[in-house]
Amino acid sequence: MRYDLTLKDLFHNQPRRLLQLLTGCADGKLLTVEYPEIRQRRPDLVLELDDGRLYHLEIQSGPDPEMPWRMLEYYGLIRRTHGCIPLQQILYVGEQPMRLMDRIEEAPLQFHYQVIDIRTIDCRELLASPEIEDNLLALLCRMEDETRTVRAILERIAALAERPRRDALEKFLILSGLRPLKTLIHREVKKM
Repeated sequence: MRYDLTLKDLFHNQPRRLLQLLTGCADGKLLTVEYPEIRQRRPDLVLELDDGRLYHLEIQSGPDPEMPWRMLEYYGLIRRTHGCIPLQQILYVGEQPMRLMDRIEEAPLQFHYQVIDIRTIDCRELLASPEIEDNLLALLCRMEDETRTVRAILERIAALAERPRRDALEKFLILSGLRPLKTLIHREVKKM
C-alpha cells in the first residue's frame, strides 16, 4: 500500500520524461477520476495529454489475475465519461519477473492494452530530467551502475529545499523497497 500511494503521488506530479517515454507526450492535464456507484473505482492515473488523447495508467508491483478485467472496466468508465478512447498502459515496477497479462481474448471479446516493465527504460533517461519525480523513479529503471545511479538521485534530493528534500528522501526510501538495494542505499544516505 505504501508503494501505491508513493507511486501515485509521483505520477500525479507528472514525471515529464517518463511520461514522454511512455506516451510520446511530455505533459498532460490531470483529470478527476472517481467513478462512484455501490463501490468506488479509482484508476491510478488518467490524463488528457497535450495532443488531446486520454491516457490511463495503472501501476503494478506484482501479478494480479484480475488486472485485465479491471483494465476493461476502466476502459468502459473512461470511454463513457470522457467520450474518447484512452491509451491504456500498465507500468510494472516490481522486482520479480513480470507476469502480467496484456489482453482478454474470449470470443467474441478481444481487448488489449500495453504492459511496460519499467526496467526496460534506461535510468539515464530519467536522471537527465530536471523533475525530481523522474529522478526518483530512475531507481526502478534499468541501471548499469547501481551505486552511480543511487548517488545521482541523492545528489538531486540534496539540492532541494528542506521540506521538498525530506519528502523526496522519504519517497526514495519507500521506493527502495521495490529493489534489492537496501544496503547500498542506506550506506549512501548516511554519506549524504
